[in-house]
Amino acid sequence: MKILLFGATGTVGGGVLRQCLQAPDVEEVLVVTRRATGVRHPRLHEVLHEDFTDFSAVEDRFAAYDVCFWCVGRASRELDEAEYTRVTHDFAVAAGRAIVAVRPDMAFFYVSVTGADTGKRAKGFRVKARAEKAIQELFPTTGCMVRPAHVQPADRSSVARYTLGYRMAVRLYPLLDRALPHLVTTSDRLGQVMLQAARTGVRNRVLEGRDLR
Repeated sequence: MKILLFGATGTVGGGVLRQCLQAPDVEEVLVVTRRATGVRHPRLHEVLHEDFTDFSAVEDRFAAYDVCFWCVGRASRELDEAEYTRVTHDFAVAAGRAIVAVRPDMAFFYVSVTGADTGKRAKGFRVKARAEKAIQELFPTTGCMVRPAHVQPADRSSVARYTLGYRMAVRLYPLLDRALPHLVTTSDRLGQVMLQAARTGVRNRVLEGRDLR
């Protein structure tokens, strides 16, 4: 199995990358990223690409891969509606279209959020739901929506602004894990679940809650 991964420098994508590189059945991982991951591994290849609205310069490389894990994201509170839509919806759709052009049967896993719904007021839920719909239209039989709530980083967050939140989450995670197990998971566990879903075929079009444990 060959994996195409976007968002490898973030919390979720970092967990997915670790699990891919530990899995003996993953032959190769191609990371498309704006900045290098800093990870060295014989099965890992990286493409530095700045414009996530246009993948025409690199899309030919996508044809060799079986599964795409889309883990790009930013907290909705950090961005206004236009920029959040660009990062959350437009980037994913651009990648999806590029993939469909060269490998339309690729499985595409889009990391969304629990409660994604176009009818909600909060942009974090609305925009994610719009992105889900767009990906499902591009990948009608091989698209899979992954809807975590709280994802606990398996290692120290690489993003400095999350350091305080990370420390708090480390202390609270055991309590949350016991009290609300359907709402919490770790980045490594999420990576394991996504890999297993890719192995068995995308039968459950939406993975959330206890599916992600």
